[in-house]
Amino acid sequence: MVNIKHILLSLTILAAPSLGAETVTSEPGALSRQLQERSVTSLTVTGEIDIRDMQFIVDSLPELTSLDLSGARVAGYAGDRLYAPASADILPAYSLMGLRAGKVTLPAQLKRIDDGALAATAITAITLPAGVTAVGTGAFAGSAELASVALPASLKAIGTAAFKDCTSLTAIDLPEAVTAIDSCAFDGCRALSVVNFPASLTRIGARAFQGTALTDISLQGCKSLRRVGAFAFAHIPTLTSAILPAGASQLGEGLFFDCESLQSVVMPEAIDELPDYVLKGTQLTDHSGVIPSGVTRIGRYALYGNARLVALELPEGLESIDDRALAGLVALKRLDAARLSSLPALGDDVFAGTASKDVALLSADDMAPIFEVADQWKEFTVIAYSSADEVEADSPMSRLLLRYDGSDIYITAGRPISAVDIYDLSGSMIAARRLSAPEAETSVSVGPRAGQVVILRVAYADTDSTSIAKLKL
Repeated sequence: MVNIKHILLSLTILAAPSLGAETVTSEPGALSRQLQERSVTSLTVTGEIDIRDMQFIVDSLPELTSLDLSGARVAGYAGDRLYAPASADILPAYSLMGLRAGKVTLPAQLKRIDDGALAATAITAITLPAGVTAVGTGAFAGSAELASVALPASLKAIGTAAFKDCTSLTAIDLPEAVTAIDSCAFDGCRALSVVNFPASLTRIGARAFQGTALTDISLQGCKSLRRVGAFAFAHIPTLTSAILPAGASQLGEGLFFDCESLQSVVMPEAIDELPDYVLKGTQLTDHSGVIPSGVTRIGRYALYGNARLVALELPEGLESIDDRALAGLVALKRLDAARLSSLPALGDDVFAGTASKDVALLSADDMAPIFEVADQWKEFTVIAYSSADEVEADSPMSRLLLRYDGSDIYITAGRPISAVDIYDLSGSMIAARRLSAPEAETSVSVGPRAGQVVILRVAYADTDSTSIAKLKL
């Protein structure tokens, strides 16, 4: 006996509209008619489409997971005012914004991806066609599931906020043809840890890589790079080292603002100022390369809060240090100002939390008396040293007699000594002694240092004054 239920079920399946995968050959504006009332999860389109078809895909195919447009060509559009005019072979502005498909293949003949064209989508990975030369403003912005992007060799420019807040993006290989990365291009890409910077770069815009996960930045090979915008690499908690190219002459403020793990940086030799906030909140441990020799101005809060920096060298032509530029350097032990021939103009609280008698300010002989009385500078211990090769032992200085026996330095003064600090000529402390019971004679062990020149700072129990002496061991 024939099973009536099976026959009816078979007839129902044959009569039902197609579900799931669809392949359609279309013409501009016709896709909505071809797919009317169909539930589609996978769509392949050939022929020609325009912005109307793309908007239909976004608005009317909520279950779509895969979209293949590789065989389609984008036609120009100049119709009614509902849609903005669009040129052929350009993915129109905001055309696929909000697309829910995770897998997308773009038309092979595309030349440009316009503003917001693929913003806030669910795309997980995408390869841009070989002929694409530009990615527009916010083109992929807010596509939080986008983990992988392959950029073509033809790409020359990456627009403002192009990949902003693509929070799953982990790496980007920038093609050699790219000359400019606009502002906020990768801002907020918090998983982005690897970036290949091409030698062709001439400009990186403001906040371009702010809030990413980079661990080191090596731009020394980008010899044409001249401008790096404000806060371009700010708020990167994982960043530990950075090298900028020597010829980058224009740096924006806050370049490495609050990169709390940054320990080493090489700034460009071409700059004449250290911009405001440029290294504020970093944790530098190495002072070499921080203030290039041609710097004449250190901007506001430039090095504020570098709590691990123990030494700093001021360049010869320095003219001004702005508000709180060197404040909060609580570990600083040596400030080398020996190359200065005049006092730089100071802003407010330049050395707040930094200047103290525990910090040695190295000065040229003729500048020492000026530093000792100048506001803010006088809070340091000023140590003057000359370029002379010979310093006589046992030379009197404020009734101070010194003798070295190959291991210890013996000090005799005309008043009770309370403390002795001994520095080498670089300003690094090599020995110290504090006397709980002050005496007019004492000794400090420095070990075998024959032939070396040292600087002694002797403090007294009966006065606030100190004596500074140099001794060739």
